[in-house]
Amino acid sequence: TSLQSALSSSEGVLNEQSMIYLGRSVGQWCFGPGKRARSFRLGVQSAEEQVRLARKFHDRVVAKAASSDARTAILSNEGIGQSDAVPFMQTLMDLADVRMIGYVRDPAEWLPSAYKQWALRVKSTKGPIPSYADRAPSLLQKYAKFADWCRTFESHVTLRPYCKDVL
Repeated sequence: TSLQSALSSSEGVLNEQSMIYLGRSVGQWCFGPGKRARSFRLGVQSAEEQVRLARKFHDRVVAKAASSDARTAILSNEGIGQSDAVPFMQTLMDLADVRMIGYVRDPAEWLPSAYKQWALRVKSTKGPIPSYADRAPSLLQKYAKFADWCRTFESHVTLRPYCKDVL
């Protein structure tokens, strides 16, 4: 995404502010580079496994931050807020000061964009391309899942509008 591209190309500016960008993959921090990290989907594990992975993630990020004198680590992953990874996030929050910033669009603007991305460009379903009317309900469930996250982690979440003139 545009946010992830901007973060990736801002290493020097982030370092000046004692920050590091971790990328968007939780899996690479839990497993290191490779196929397992690329295919990793947070939220499908048991609660116990998520707790174990959160501790591993935390330890590796703390080590990386210490090696670069960073006080803040940034992970940019829009899928986390759509997953069932509450035990993972709760464990991280018990271990560190975690703040989530969500850049959100008005659903009326977001839904057509999400359809173009997930039904046409990425084609995340098997078979023929679904119609907008057929695909919209499952896309809206993802948006609703993010709203659930905001309620669950209310004191840790800041929402900001996602629009080109604000970014």
